[in-house]
Parts: sequence; C-alpha cells; structure tokens
Amino acid sequence: MNKLITGVAALTVLFAAPALAADIPLKAPPRPAVFSWTGCYLGVNAGWIGSAGDQDIDTRLSGVFLNQGNTFAIPPAKGLLDRHFSHDMSSGTAGITTGCNIQYGSWVWGFESDSNWSGIDDTVSARFPSIEFLPGAPLNGVPSSVQTITRKLDYFSTYRGRLGFAVDRWMLFATGGAVVAHIKGETDILYGNDGGIIPVLANFHFFGDRKVWRMGWTAGGGLEYAFTDNWSLKAEYLFLDLRDLNYEAFCFTCNPNVGQSTNTRIEFREHVARVGLNYRFLWGELPVVARY
Repeated sequence: MNKLITGVAALTVLFAAPALAADIPLKAPPRPAVFSWTGCYLGVNAGWIGSAGDQDIDTRLSGVFLNQGNTFAIPPAKGLLDRHFSHDMSSGTAGITTGCNIQYGSWVWGFESDSNWSGIDDTVSARFPSIEFLPGAPLNGVPSSVQTITRKLDYFSTYRGRLGFAVDRWMLFATGGAVVAHIKGETDILYGNDGGIIPVLANFHFFGDRKVWRMGWTAGGGLEYAFTDNWSLKAEYLFLDLRDLNYEAFCFTCNPNVGQSTNTRIEFREHVARVGLNYRFLWGELPVVARY
C-alpha cells in the first residue's frame, strides 16, 4: 500500500512540474547599455591660431593733413602716402573648455565656452622710397619713410552653441556664437630728410598704439570621439572675426605740433585649428528605447 501511494505522488509531481514552471515569470535579459552624450564636461585644448594667408594693414595721413587747402588733402599729393602691408601672422594657442550637452535620439544640443591664451605678437617693417608728384618743380616730393607695425592678440574667449549628430561614441558637430578678445596695434613711422622734398614731412616721427577688448563672431565645426564613458577627444576648427582695428599715430617731433597724425587699420580675422580633451560627468541616458 505504501509503495502504491509513493508511486502516485511521484507521478503527480512529474506531470505537475511543467505546468508550475510555465506560471513562474522569467527575468528578462539585461538590455545592452546605450551610450549618451548627455552631461557636462571640463577640458583643455591646444593648437594653432593665425591668418592662414596675408592680413591687411593700411596707413594713411590723417588729422590736419586732411584740412581744406592742405597739400595732402588735394591731388596730386592726396593719397600719395597711403601704404599697404600684407603679412602672414600665426602662433600657438591653448586654453580650458567647459560645456554641457543634451542628447535626443541621434541629435546632440549643447553650449560650450572656452578661455584661451594666444601667442600672436608679430611685427612687420617696411621702407618706402621718396616720391615725386610734380616732376621738375621745386619741393615736389615727399621723403622716404620706415614704417613698423605690430599686431597682437594675446587672449580670446568664445561662447558658442553646438549642434551635433551622434553615432554611438562618435559625434560630428557644428558650432557658432560670440568671441571676445584682447587685441593691440602699434605704429611707428619715421620720415627721412631726402632732397627735393616738401619740408613739412622731413624727419617727422609718428607713434601710436591702441589696446582694446573687442567682441566679434565665431563659427566652425569638428569631430569628437568618446573613448571611455567619461573621456572624449575632439578635433575642431573655428573662424574668428574681430573686425578691423583703427587708431591714430601722432607726430611727436613736429614743430609746431598742431595735430599731425597717421591712421592705421589692422585686420583681425583668425583661423583656429586645435584638439581638445574633455572629462564628462553627470551622464544621462538617451530618452529613447533601444531597438533590438
């Protein structure tokens, strides 16, 4: 009798086990992690800044030289001493970067700012010969001159929006916004005492400079790669337009000194090519459901 009861119980367990197992919920396998660019970051950058070509520098007589009736305010002397320089100026740059991103699907929206040192501090010097403007007439020319111009950009900071398209850990982005920079121009012009000249310019020495904080605009783009969940490396290009810097150089050897001056115009339009290393924190998850 006991053997019969034991056998019936064993058969009951054997056939009931599959039905019980069907009623037990199974734990779903974990979803693969989805990489997200959402979060804020702090980083460093370094690279090259320069004109990538010639920057224009112009000088011309100003002040009392342009008063009505002055020799240099009327033809043929008018504009005779306008000078033009072209100079390729470039240097290194380095700085720190901060920013934040929010990712929606494959699109990444963000804001980034940076503060940078720039090594642009170049001087160009040129000698111009004496010029005759009324051949055969007495005192018909202007003397030779040596003109030395210094162009300096020692600091700049950008404040930019970013729009990126992400494919997992890679992101291609465009960026643009405002740039603020500290720029300087310096002019030194010395006229000679060549023969047959208009005496008014002989041995005249002009000097002037201007330092200013200037706001402009910037635009560019780049490629960024997150090689870990927290670290990313980027390559970036920016164009900076700080407009032209204009200022006066005044004659300090003129007698009488009644406002003789020379105006200088210097271009400040720079190209920046650099790499950056960022550390990210406050990571979030993509606001989408991963597809399998």
